[in-house]
Amino acid sequence: MKKIGVKVRPLKESDRKIAAIPALQPGPIQTLYVISPPDASRLLRAACVHVKTERHVDRVSNSKAHMPPELVGIRWTDPESTGYMDLLQAELFANEGTVEEITHAVLGPHGGLYQARCRLIVQDTTADLDYEAFPEFNKRWGMLLGLLRLHFLDGKRDRLIRVQWWYKGRKRFSPTATANIDPDPLPQLKPYKRETRAGKYVTREVRERPGQIRFRSKLMMAYGGKCCISGCSVSQALDGAHIDPFSGAPSDHPQNGLLLRQDLHSLFDANLLAVHPDTRIVHLAARTLVWPEYAALNETAQLADPKAGGDSYKPSHEALKRRWRRFNRDT
Repeated sequence: MKKIGVKVRPLKESDRKIAAIPALQPGPIQTLYVISPPDASRLLRAACVHVKTERHVDRVSNSKAHMPPELVGIRWTDPESTGYMDLLQAELFANEGTVEEITHAVLGPHGGLYQARCRLIVQDTTADLDYEAFPEFNKRWGMLLGLLRLHFLDGKRDRLIRVQWWYKGRKRFSPTATANIDPDPLPQLKPYKRETRAGKYVTREVRERPGQIRFRSKLMMAYGGKCCISGCSVSQALDGAHIDPFSGAPSDHPQNGLLLRQDLHSLFDANLLAVHPDTRIVHLAARTLVWPEYAALNETAQLADPKAGGDSYKPSHEALKRRWRRFNRDT
């Protein structure tokens, strides 16, 4: 029998938006408790994760779902872990064998993205994720001990049909945990088109609407939980920023979004920061350059492309052009 692993459930407050933390002040951003080894970075594009606690499941709906080209999602539905989704790279299961250390993502219900570390064992039609191999790392996130087992339709391991969770110390897999398999957490989308009605550029929303949470979640998955300008990976310090101003549901298209550290989002909304639509180089208004941290980004930093989701998650060139014209007009 395989070793029992460790599974996580974050504290509820860890997914809440934090309005004022040291990472938001100008200065270097620290990533807490996250050390991504080279192989983990190579294997996982979603580098920051929230490790959720609940047991993994014996019953799953959508059992015939196809594995997507990049990501597969396991969305938990039992009462204590509703809304949390494990994000796993499909390529992890391409070959049989053991990977001694990987880090995978879990998306929280409010868009938080965190890390869990495990040993992966792939054999025939199953894959075991053993979290017990890294107890110190995982316990920092409040994880429970257990084993996540994935069942595939056949030896190709390109279609996930069932998942199970085994608590440490139990004699069998849990019969109570439930989850849905999301075969494509980042589906291909139609190109973004700006709504004709006018919208206003406003500062960051204080109270998040449900659509804003989904918008941020998609950007967190696409950019691997990292600011596309600074590379900051502190989940609570990241926002989904609209390029064209919000004017209704179509504005929440990922092509109309950037995942930004909160201070950069504020500068973007205040029209003190823009991205050249052709070169993708970041430009800041002169008044911000008195801070060395912003001066270091000006005309040097380049907008990072999404790490997952393909072209339908890359920022709209036309939206960046409109924002660039406004930046030049106002500054």
